[in-house]
Amino acid sequence: MLSERLNKKYKKNDADIYQSLDELSYKCRGHKGQKFAIKNAKKLRTLIQDGHPHNYNPSTSVDLLVEELNQYLKK
Repeated sequence: MLSERLNKKYKKNDADIYQSLDELSYKCRGHKGQKFAIKNAKKLRTLIQDGHPHNYNPSTSVDLLVEELNQYLKK
């Protein structure tokens, strides 16, 4: 699906994959990629009822790490 939407063969180790996916996200959703992904991860986590994300598929908490790391980029 990514190859189709990127109009080129998707390779996860492609040097410009982050930028390509960010641009694709903006085109598809009208949001910047990282902000949109964080928003979706937070929304997904609200569906977890027992407080244990490892019991759910899909689930993620990588947004917490990304937000923490972003604080260091802005300094």
